[in-house]
Amino acid sequence: MVVESKPNKCTTCCIHYNNGFQWHIQASFTKNRQQWEIKKIEAPHTCLNTFVSFYHKNLDSSQIASFVVNFDKANSSIPIKTIIVEIKNRLGYSVTYKKARVVKQKALAMEFGDWDESYNHLPRRLQVVQDSVPGTVVQYITCSYVVDDVKDQSNYILEPMFWSFKPCIEGFKYCKLIVQVDDTFLTGKYHDTLLTAISQDGNQNIFLLAFAIVEGETKEALIWVFQLL
Repeated sequence: MVVESKPNKCTTCCIHYNNGFQWHIQASFTKNRQQWEIKKIEAPHTCLNTFVSFYHKNLDSSQIASFVVNFDKANSSIPIKTIIVEIKNRLGYSVTYKKARVVKQKALAMEFGDWDESYNHLPRRLQVVQDSVPGTVVQYITCSYVVDDVKDQSNYILEPMFWSFKPCIEGFKYCKLIVQVDDTFLTGKYHDTLLTAISQDGNQNIFLLAFAIVEGETKEALIWVFQLL
Protein backbone atom coordinates (compact mmCIF):
# COMPACT_ATOMS: atom_id res chain seq x y z
CA MET A 1 0.00 0.00 0.00
CA VAL A 2 1.41 3.40 -1.00
CA VAL A 3 1.74 5.74 1.97
CA GLU A 4 3.60 8.58 0.26
CA SER A 5 4.52 9.08 -3.37
CA LYS A 6 6.55 12.09 -4.49
CA PRO A 7 8.99 12.69 -7.38
CA ASN A 8 11.92 12.17 -5.02
CA LYS A 9 10.44 10.02 -2.24
CA CYS A 10 8.28 6.92 -1.91
CA THR A 11 7.00 5.06 1.13
CA THR A 12 4.94 1.85 1.03
CA CYS A 13 3.76 -0.61 3.63
CA CYS A 14 1.96 -3.93 3.92
CA ILE A 15 -1.76 -3.71 3.24
CA HIS A 16 -2.28 -5.32 6.66
CA TYR A 17 0.05 -2.85 8.41
CA ASN A 18 -2.55 -1.90 11.00
CA ASN A 19 -3.29 -5.56 11.81
CA GLY A 20 0.10 -6.41 13.26
CA PHE A 21 2.24 -6.64 10.12
CA GLN A 22 5.00 -4.06 10.53
CA TRP A 23 6.63 -4.28 7.11
CA HIS A 24 7.25 -0.97 5.36
CA ILE A 25 9.89 0.49 3.08
CA GLN A 26 11.16 3.98 2.32
CA ALA A 27 13.12 4.99 -0.77
CA SER A 28 14.34 8.30 -2.15
CA PHE A 29 15.96 9.57 -5.32
CA THR A 30 19.60 10.64 -4.93
CA LYS A 31 20.53 13.49 -7.26
CA ASN A 32 24.29 12.98 -7.28
CA ARG A 33 23.92 9.27 -8.16
CA GLN A 34 20.80 9.72 -10.28
CA GLN A 35 19.15 6.61 -8.89
CA TRP A 36 16.60 5.45 -6.34
CA GLU A 37 17.97 4.10 -3.07
CA ILE A 38 16.28 2.23 -0.24
CA LYS A 39 16.76 4.27 2.91
CA LYS A 40 14.80 2.15 5.39
CA ILE A 41 13.15 -1.26 5.40
CA GLU A 42 11.40 -2.67 8.43
CA ALA A 43 11.17 -6.40 9.19
CA PRO A 44 10.75 -9.22 6.66
CA HIS A 45 7.52 -9.19 4.68
CA THR A 46 5.83 -12.38 5.93
CA CYS A 47 2.29 -11.48 4.97
CA LEU A 48 0.86 -13.61 2.16
CA ASN A 49 -2.35 -12.62 0.45
CA THR A 50 -4.18 -15.90 -0.14
CA PHE A 51 -6.77 -14.26 -2.36
CA VAL A 52 -4.57 -13.52 -5.37
CA SER A 53 -6.65 -13.97 -8.48
CA PHE A 54 -5.65 -16.24 -11.33
CA TYR A 55 -5.19 -13.27 -13.66
CA HIS A 56 -3.43 -10.93 -11.26
CA LYS A 57 -2.25 -8.08 -13.49
CA ASN A 58 0.87 -7.32 -11.44
CA LEU A 59 2.16 -10.90 -11.38
CA ASP A 60 3.40 -11.22 -14.95
CA SER A 61 6.05 -13.70 -16.06
CA SER A 62 8.91 -11.25 -15.44
CA GLN A 63 7.80 -10.58 -11.87
CA ILE A 64 7.45 -14.27 -11.10
CA ALA A 65 10.79 -15.05 -12.80
CA SER A 66 12.62 -12.69 -10.45
CA PHE A 67 11.22 -14.78 -7.60
CA VAL A 68 11.73 -18.17 -9.23
CA VAL A 69 15.40 -17.50 -10.04
CA ASN A 70 16.30 -17.99 -6.37
CA PHE A 71 15.39 -21.68 -6.37
CA ASP A 72 15.64 -22.38 -10.11
CA LYS A 73 19.35 -21.55 -10.36
CA ALA A 74 20.20 -24.38 -8.00
CA ASN A 75 18.69 -26.84 -10.48
CA SER A 76 18.40 -25.60 -14.07
CA SER A 77 16.68 -28.86 -15.07
CA ILE A 78 13.82 -28.37 -12.59
CA PRO A 79 10.55 -29.60 -14.17
CA ILE A 80 7.88 -27.10 -15.19
CA LYS A 81 5.34 -28.87 -12.95
CA THR A 82 7.61 -28.33 -9.94
CA ILE A 83 7.79 -24.61 -10.70
CA ILE A 84 3.98 -24.46 -10.82
CA VAL A 85 3.77 -26.10 -7.38
CA GLU A 86 6.46 -23.78 -5.95
CA ILE A 87 4.65 -20.68 -7.22
CA LYS A 88 1.39 -21.93 -5.74
CA ASN A 89 2.96 -22.77 -2.37
CA ARG A 90 4.97 -19.57 -2.02
CA LEU A 91 2.81 -16.96 -3.74
CA GLY A 92 -0.64 -18.51 -3.58
CA TYR A 93 -0.92 -17.97 -7.32
CA SER A 94 -1.85 -20.60 -9.89
CA VAL A 95 -0.17 -20.34 -13.29
CA THR A 96 -0.69 -22.23 -16.50
CA TYR A 97 1.92 -24.63 -17.84
CA LYS A 98 2.65 -22.24 -20.72
CA LYS A 99 3.26 -19.33 -18.39
CA ALA A 100 5.44 -21.41 -16.06
CA ARG A 101 7.58 -22.42 -19.04
CA VAL A 102 8.06 -18.75 -19.95
CA VAL A 103 8.88 -18.01 -16.32
CA LYS A 104 11.57 -20.69 -16.27
CA GLN A 105 13.20 -19.38 -19.46
CA LYS A 106 13.26 -15.84 -18.08
CA ALA A 107 14.64 -17.04 -14.73
CA LEU A 108 17.44 -18.93 -16.48
CA ALA A 109 18.19 -15.87 -18.61
CA MET A 110 18.44 -13.73 -15.46
CA GLU A 111 20.95 -16.16 -13.96
CA PHE A 112 22.96 -17.35 -16.96
CA GLY A 113 22.13 -14.89 -19.77
CA ASP A 114 19.86 -15.49 -22.74
CA TRP A 115 20.55 -17.75 -25.73
CA ASP A 116 21.93 -15.05 -28.02
CA GLU A 117 24.17 -13.63 -25.30
CA SER A 118 25.58 -17.10 -24.58
CA TYR A 119 26.40 -17.66 -28.24
CA ASN A 120 28.10 -14.25 -28.39
CA HIS A 121 30.36 -15.27 -25.50
CA LEU A 122 31.16 -18.71 -26.91
CA PRO A 123 34.19 -17.78 -29.13
CA ARG A 124 35.79 -15.88 -26.24
CA ARG A 125 35.20 -18.75 -23.83
CA LEU A 126 36.75 -21.21 -26.26
CA GLN A 127 39.76 -18.91 -26.52
CA VAL A 128 40.03 -18.93 -22.73
CA VAL A 129 40.04 -22.75 -22.81
CA GLN A 130 42.87 -22.73 -25.34
CA ASP A 131 44.85 -20.27 -23.22
CA SER A 132 44.23 -22.29 -20.03
CA VAL A 133 44.95 -25.68 -21.60
CA PRO A 134 47.61 -25.17 -24.29
CA GLY A 135 47.33 -27.65 -27.12
CA THR A 136 43.54 -27.66 -27.11
CA VAL A 137 42.19 -27.52 -30.68
CA VAL A 138 39.21 -25.35 -31.56
CA GLN A 139 37.74 -24.90 -35.04
CA TYR A 140 34.52 -23.18 -36.04
CA ILE A 141 32.97 -21.60 -39.11
CA THR A 142 30.98 -18.37 -39.26
CA CYS A 143 28.96 -16.77 -42.02
CA SER A 144 27.67 -13.24 -42.51
CA TYR A 145 24.32 -12.20 -41.12
CA VAL A 146 22.18 -11.02 -44.03
CA VAL A 147 19.13 -8.77 -43.64
CA ASP A 148 17.19 -7.84 -46.80
CA ASP A 149 20.12 -8.99 -48.98
CA VAL A 150 22.50 -6.69 -47.06
CA LYS A 151 25.36 -8.14 -44.99
CA ASP A 152 25.51 -6.97 -41.41
CA GLN A 153 29.25 -6.68 -40.76
CA SER A 154 28.74 -6.36 -37.01
CA ASN A 155 26.96 -9.73 -36.66
CA TYR A 156 27.94 -13.25 -37.69
CA ILE A 157 26.21 -16.61 -37.52
CA LEU A 158 28.07 -19.37 -35.71
CA GLU A 159 27.86 -22.58 -37.71
CA PRO A 160 29.79 -25.89 -37.25
CA MET A 161 32.09 -25.94 -34.25
CA PHE A 162 34.72 -28.51 -33.23
CA TRP A 163 36.93 -28.78 -30.16
CA SER A 164 39.24 -31.31 -28.55
CA PHE A 165 41.01 -30.83 -25.24
CA LYS A 166 44.76 -31.45 -25.02
CA PRO A 167 44.40 -34.39 -22.55
CA CYS A 168 41.98 -36.05 -25.00
CA ILE A 169 44.48 -35.65 -27.84
CA GLU A 170 47.35 -37.04 -25.79
CA GLY A 171 45.26 -39.89 -24.40
CA PHE A 172 44.38 -41.17 -27.88
CA LYS A 173 47.99 -42.41 -28.20
CA TYR A 174 47.10 -45.13 -25.69
CA CYS A 175 43.74 -46.10 -27.17
CA LYS A 176 42.77 -48.71 -29.69
CA LEU A 177 42.73 -47.46 -33.27
CA ILE A 178 38.96 -47.21 -33.24
CA VAL A 179 36.97 -43.99 -33.53
CA GLN A 180 33.21 -43.90 -33.22
CA VAL A 181 30.98 -40.84 -33.55
CA ASP A 182 27.75 -40.65 -31.60
CA ASP A 183 25.16 -37.87 -31.68
CA THR A 184 22.54 -36.33 -29.44
CA PHE A 185 19.95 -33.73 -30.34
CA LEU A 186 19.98 -30.41 -28.51
CA THR A 187 16.50 -29.46 -27.31
CA GLY A 188 16.96 -25.79 -26.48
CA LYS A 189 16.14 -22.78 -28.62
CA TYR A 190 18.56 -23.89 -31.32
CA HIS A 191 17.99 -27.46 -32.45
CA ASP A 192 21.54 -28.39 -33.40
CA THR A 193 23.26 -31.74 -32.93
CA LEU A 194 26.12 -32.51 -30.56
CA LEU A 195 28.58 -35.04 -32.01
CA THR A 196 30.98 -36.90 -29.73
CA ALA A 197 34.01 -38.80 -31.01
CA ILE A 198 35.00 -41.67 -28.72
CA SER A 199 37.53 -44.46 -28.61
CA GLN A 200 38.43 -47.31 -26.24
CA ASP A 201 41.44 -47.52 -23.96
CA GLY A 202 43.40 -50.61 -22.91
CA ASN A 203 40.96 -51.33 -20.08
CA GLN A 204 38.04 -51.32 -22.52
CA ASN A 205 36.73 -48.06 -21.10
CA ILE A 206 35.19 -45.38 -23.29
CA PHE A 207 37.59 -42.50 -23.92
CA LEU A 208 36.32 -39.12 -25.16
CA LEU A 209 38.31 -37.64 -28.03
CA ALA A 210 36.51 -34.64 -29.44
CA PHE A 211 33.22 -32.77 -29.64
CA ALA A 212 31.36 -30.92 -32.37
CA ILE A 213 28.14 -28.98 -32.71
CA VAL A 214 26.64 -29.17 -36.19
CA GLU A 215 23.31 -28.44 -37.81
CA GLY A 216 22.51 -32.14 -38.08
CA GLU A 217 24.00 -35.61 -38.54
CA THR A 218 24.62 -35.10 -42.24
CA LYS A 219 27.26 -36.57 -44.53
CA GLU A 220 28.95 -33.18 -44.88
CA ALA A 221 29.08 -32.66 -41.10
CA LEU A 222 30.60 -36.10 -40.47
CA ILE A 223 33.22 -35.59 -43.22
CA TRP A 224 34.15 -32.24 -41.68
CA VAL A 225 34.54 -33.79 -38.23
CA PHE A 226 36.63 -36.75 -39.46
CA GLN A 227 38.87 -34.41 -41.43
CA LEU A 228 39.61 -32.50 -38.24
CA LEU A 229 40.17 -35.71 -36.34
